[in-house]
Amino acid sequence: MFVDASPSEPHLRTPHAAVECTASVALPVLDVTLGALELALGVAAAPSASQNEALSKEARTTLALLWAGIYGVSAAYGFVQTGDCRTLRREVFPESESRLPELESSGAGGALPERVPSVRLGRPPGSVIASERR
Repeated sequence: MFVDASPSEPHLRTPHAAVECTASVALPVLDVTLGALELALGVAAAPSASQNEALSKEARTTLALLWAGIYGVSAAYGFVQTGDCRTLRREVFPESESRLPELESSGAGGALPERVPSVRLGRPPGSVIASERR
């Protein structure tokens, strides 16, 4: 849900899109962890439900299964999208395959590969600054 997916249209699968999409599996792994925790806590708490509590053990178990399912679907979507992002990066930057961890991003951008031209700052050779003319 919070991963930036890579575009599926061929004309949009550009170097910029490859850098902007999310390749890290950190968020899908977090979804799996939260889903497992929700399931474990819900199932463990269900037998302890007493007559004085607002939710019955069936309701607790149902809610735990519902939240675990939501986290599971979110994790599956995240793993598919991050895998597609890594595939796009291999397609767009084949020479950078060994450097893919450096391209990892959380969706907020990432390092560009070496083949992107850099801007050189400084004076061109032979140029004269106004203060040097005096």
